[in-house]
Amino acid sequence: CRILIVFDSAVEMLPQPLKEMADKMILACQYKLEDAVYFNISREKGASTATLQSRFRPEAVLAFGNINLGKNRPSVQKNTPYEFNGLKVLYGESLEILDRNNAEKGALWAALKKMLNLK
Repeated sequence: CRILIVFDSAVEMLPQPLKEMADKMILACQYKLEDAVYFNISREKGASTATLQSRFRPEAVLAFGNINLGKNRPSVQKNTPYEFNGLKVLYGESLEILDRNNAEKGALWAALKKMLNLK
């Protein structure tokens, strides 16, 4: 996988409108949909960037919602690109919030462009 989409949901799969929005984001980031893996972290509490990196080998991780992928890390800010051991990581609002908040969606897109060096 090249890009890992991490979300936290009580349901196994994302609702279709949220999945479509995330798919559009993946394509806008110049990835193919087959480059992406969706990972519901509610099934595996305590997953860290290291465990996800060894399991999926992504070059980038997008974490949506109140997700912390590192116990030893200070709190991370949303829409701020990070790099941990060569892995690009971006935390954003939940997909549910992004779906109805264009300002948050714009802030996430600006951070994605910066992290992935997109024009």
